[in-house]
Amino acid sequence: MATARVSQYDTNAVTEGVAETEVSQYDITVVFNFPSVEVRVSQYDVDVLTEAPSSPVMVSQYDMDVVYRGKVYNPKLRAWNFDLDGHENYVLRLGDGKTLVYDLSTEQWSWWSSGSKGYWRPSIGTNWTNSGSLPYGHGSNVVVGDDTFGIIGILDPEYGVDDSTRAEDRAAGTTIKFPRIATAQMITRGRFNNPCYQVYLVGNMGRPAYTGATVTLSYSDDNGVTFSNAGAIPVVAGNYHQEIVWRSLGLIRTPGRIFRIEDDGAVPQIDELSVYDGDPTPE
Repeated sequence: MATARVSQYDTNAVTEGVAETEVSQYDITVVFNFPSVEVRVSQYDVDVLTEAPSSPVMVSQYDMDVVYRGKVYNPKLRAWNFDLDGHENYVLRLGDGKTLVYDLSTEQWSWWSSGSKGYWRPSIGTNWTNSGSLPYGHGSNVVVGDDTFGIIGILDPEYGVDDSTRAEDRAAGTTIKFPRIATAQMITRGRFNNPCYQVYLVGNMGRPAYTGATVTLSYSDDNGVTFSNAGAIPVVAGNYHQEIVWRSLGLIRTPGRIFRIEDDGAVPQIDELSVYDGDPTPE
């Protein structure tokens, strides 16, 4: 017998005493539980066991079945609230579009999101008031439900990074850095141009979430259409008196300038952004 061919198989094929073995088609079943817009399988392994001389071994075609299981589109509006660090927060989850959070203490709205998605993954939550001190070991007593991955978590305002949702990453203790962005505006009236000598950031320094965490200042003079990067400053662990300052930022013209502060776990708390334009009292 010169050649033995197996045209399709799902389990095992055994040939004995042949000069050439060719596998022309086979099936692979891949199961993905991770929600994703696009799933790619870029590499695969084929194990071939030969108990007699065989030259060559060829695989010319294959079929692959992909079973995809993840979050389905949900346009529903969800509303809930929680108390954290003395602030009462009202959460509006606008389907899979955006998540808006209103701080009743500061009377300010903010936009919370997860990764590249416009919405924050938790869709419901509450303060676990009858749990004793158990949840505080994780940062707070705010328990939330994640409808994307089907998990329950506890909010930790000082953690600075997010836990990975992949099982293998959680086993290895992998965390994900996520940006935190705050904006402020300095208004200029009339035909005056104000110099911007220095911009100071006052906050809780010396406690970055990881070594190398930075805080970046960007500014816009065209109402947020474009931004100029003033530079990223790394926050040093243990330096609780570190000065975060950006200098020589040109002129502020009418109608004013928008300042954007972005960090990836560098500053647990931002207290103030001061602009020095030559006046004895910074704005």
